[in-house]
Amino acid sequence: MSALFFSCERDNSEPLSIHSVWTNDYNVANEQITGSLLDKWVRLEGSGFTGLRKLYCNGKEVGFNPVHVSENYIVFRIPTELPTGSDVTDEQVRNTIQAVTTKGSVVYKDFIFRDATKIPRIDAVSCTMPFAGDAVTITGINLSKAKEVFFPGDVKVAIKSVSATEIVVETPANVDRQQSGAIRIVIDGEDYLTPPYLFYQAGIFLQTTTDPEVPMSGGTGYATLAGDALKNLTQLPNNPAYAISIPATAKDLAVGTGNDDKGNTGWLRFAMVKAIQKVMNNPASKISTTTNMNNLAIQFELYMNQPWKSGVLSYRLDVSKGGAASATTYNFGWWAVSNAVVPYDFKKQWQTVSIPLSYFKAGSTGQPLTTVRTYLQDNATVNSALAFVNFYQNYPSVPLVQFQLLIANLRLVPLTQTL
Repeated sequence: MSALFFSCERDNSEPLSIHSVWTNDYNVANEQITGSLLDKWVRLEGSGFTGLRKLYCNGKEVGFNPVHVSENYIVFRIPTELPTGSDVTDEQVRNTIQAVTTKGSVVYKDFIFRDATKIPRIDAVSCTMPFAGDAVTITGINLSKAKEVFFPGDVKVAIKSVSATEIVVETPANVDRQQSGAIRIVIDGEDYLTPPYLFYQAGIFLQTTTDPEVPMSGGTGYATLAGDALKNLTQLPNNPAYAISIPATAKDLAVGTGNDDKGNTGWLRFAMVKAIQKVMNNPASKISTTTNMNNLAIQFELYMNQPWKSGVLSYRLDVSKGGAASATTYNFGWWAVSNAVVPYDFKKQWQTVSIPLSYFKAGSTGQPLTTVRTYLQDNATVNSALAFVNFYQNYPSVPLVQFQLLIANLRLVPLTQTL
C-alpha cells in the first residue's frame, strides 16, 4: 500500500495521510484489509482528515457523512455501483482511494475493490494429465478477462479461447508432466488458482488390474492394455502407460434394465482402504491419516471409442450399497445435459473425471466422511467399484454398437492448496 500527498496550503495541524483501511461493518470484527467487496462499510485511518471535501474510490466520487469524519478517521460505505477491475479504464485511479480536504489531497493505492457478481470462480478442469498439444478447458464464471495462464513451475501457456464460462489453453511442448501443482490464471491483475491437482502423479493408486498393492477383489469383463495394443485401439498420438478396458473387448450393449445392471458391460472391484494406504506410502502425496477426506477427490482419465450418448459411469465407494439413491454412489453421464441428449465428443484426447469425496458418505456408518484415519478404521472390509451401466434414470438410453471405454491412472488428488 502507498499514499501520495499533494499540498494546497500550509497548515500546522497533522499532515494529511491515509495509513490503513479497516472493516467497519456491524457485528464484524475490526481488521485491517487490503481490499473489500462493494456495499461494505470501511474505515480509513490516518491524519489530517478534518475539512474533508471529496472522497473518491477508483476515480469515482462517493458520498460520506461529515458525522463519520474526524481528524484521524473516515467511515463510509463503498457504493454498490462502483466500477471495479478493468472496468476502471484509467489505470492511474484503479484500486485507489483519494481524500480531498481543505489542506490538500492524498491517494491510497493498491486497495482492491471487488464486485461479488463479477469475481471469477473456477469450477473444473477438463484434463489434469494432459500431453503436449492437448487442449485443457478451465470452466467457471466471470473468466472473460483472463490475460495469462500458467502451469506448475510458472510455465506460461497459450490461450486458445476465452469466454465468460471457460478458458481453453494448449499444453506446451516443454511441459514437465512430473511437476504437479495448480493452474494459475491472471484476471484483472489478481491470481486465481485451480486445486493443485495438475499432474498429480503421487496420488496414483491403480493403473493395472494386476497391482499387488491394490488387487482386484471381484468384478468382471475388464482387461489391462498397454503399448501398441492401447495405441491401436485409441488411434491417439499420446496415451497413458496403461489403461483398463471395460468391457475387455468392444461389444454391442443393449439398454440396461436398471441402475445396477453392470454385468453385461464389465466392472472393477477393489479395496479403497488399500488404495489410500498405497498413496500415503508415497510421501510426495502429502496425504496422511489426519487429512480430511472431503478435501480430496477421485480422478482418472477416460476415453471412449465413440461419442458418449448413453449410459453412465458409476463410482461406488461401497459396492454393497450401490444404486441410484445410494449415498456411497456417484453416477454420471456427460451426454445428459439439462434434460437433453447431447453426445459427448472426446475430441481425440483423454479427458479427466473428477469426483469430490464430499459427494459420498462413509460406507459402513452412513455418516459424513471425516479424516482418512477414521475412514480406514471404519471401512477395512469395504470394497469400492467402478462400473459402466447402459441405463440412466430419467434419461433415454439407446443400444451401443461395439462399445468400449478406457480408464487410466485412478488416483487421489487434493482439492485444497494445503492438506
